[in-house]
Amino acid sequence: MHLFPDLEPEQDDTEEWSEPDDLDRSKPLVLLLGAVDHEGITSHLKASGEQYKRKVLVSSAENWQSILGYFDKFSIRAIVIKLDGRAYRRLDDPHYAHVAKLLLSRIARAS
Repeated sequence: MHLFPDLEPEQDDTEEWSEPDDLDRSKPLVLLLGAVDHEGITSHLKASGEQYKRKVLVSSAENWQSILGYFDKFSIRAIVIKLDGRAYRRLDDPHYAHVAKLLLSRIARAS
């Protein structure tokens, strides 16, 4: 059962997966998930020397799967996440069900 049955499907803002060559696997990583990339957060992370990776959630299930790779490859220091209506609709989408469960589980275990 869908939580939002009357809403139209939305455009996919998929990010291409790329190996994070600019990130140092020996250092902890801060994940910014969703629409949390405003200057206040990123400037603070840069000033404090933290490495971070921003990933959008208004994207394909494959992109959500790629986010799981960061949990395997890095020590996650913190996760900042903002779920808007579009991200919540994806949590309710059967095409995202498996990866959403995995992602939420990894987020819960990282905190």
